[in-house]
Amino acid sequence: MEPKLRDKLNFIGLRKLFALFVFSASPVFSQVILESKVDDIIISEIREIPRGPRPNFTGNCEYFSVESQSSLAIEISKLGWMVTSEVEHGPFHFVSFAGSATSITSGMCFIEQTNIAIFKDSFLIALVYTGPHNSHELAAVETNQKGAVSVISGGGVRYSSHEFEFRGNRITLDKEASSLVCGRHLVPQLSEYPILEARNQLAKYGWFPVDWESYLKTDAGKNSVKDDFYQNARLEYGLPEIETCSGTGVGYCSLIYQHDYAFLNVTTVGDIEGAQVLGFSSQCK
Repeated sequence: MEPKLRDKLNFIGLRKLFALFVFSASPVFSQVILESKVDDIIISEIREIPRGPRPNFTGNCEYFSVESQSSLAIEISKLGWMVTSEVEHGPFHFVSFAGSATSITSGMCFIEQTNIAIFKDSFLIALVYTGPHNSHELAAVETNQKGAVSVISGGGVRYSSHEFEFRGNRITLDKEASSLVCGRHLVPQLSEYPILEARNQLAKYGWFPVDWESYLKTDAGKNSVKDDFYQNARLEYGLPEIETCSGTGVGYCSLIYQHDYAFLNVTTVGDIEGAQVLGFSSQCK
């Protein structure tokens, strides 16, 4: 077992629980190249998963565990881990699992000791894991708009900032790349960007604040609410694209941008001036 992986297992408190479940020996190790381009996230070729600390996902956290599971995920659950998501991508099967969860405010859960197991044709080929300071970063996986596999943070506010890329027999974990929406317009990677910086990035790609008068008359905008309560904030921060904000809890806000053939709804979290981008959705014109 690699030294870094041993350090990881020591960190999650398994030094005394080093009983291992050995999955079927895989003939595909040499056929798949695995690499991580993200600092402090490691991909190791293994066929063993250690026993977990049997976390108790209660309160808000109970909604972040997966009840309907594949046989592969069930085996991981039996080892004392909480399975948080599964995704299939061609012959590959990704299962995210965690060893710790804390229920916090605003319906959120802080998930730690996160890992992702990668299977090919039901054989375990790799484990993706982190160090102690960023152990929340691998809380879930999901298929994104590009058909790639996104990795979701479990640090309270959930956002996607990494993704698995597939090229031939190579799997690479990297920061999320630009997305193509409506088959025409690119959206740069925005997760965790301060909104003012994200706004500048969007402008480079041809995205600008929505024209509210015309937007509210479209199918995309007919159910939108340009909240008058935030008119002063629009003027003060130079953000006319603000639609509305939650006003409580962690402070979610919605901002609308437009391009020639699409609208973009960007969600931020935090006080408006220092808000960070959480994610986005798009609608075609």
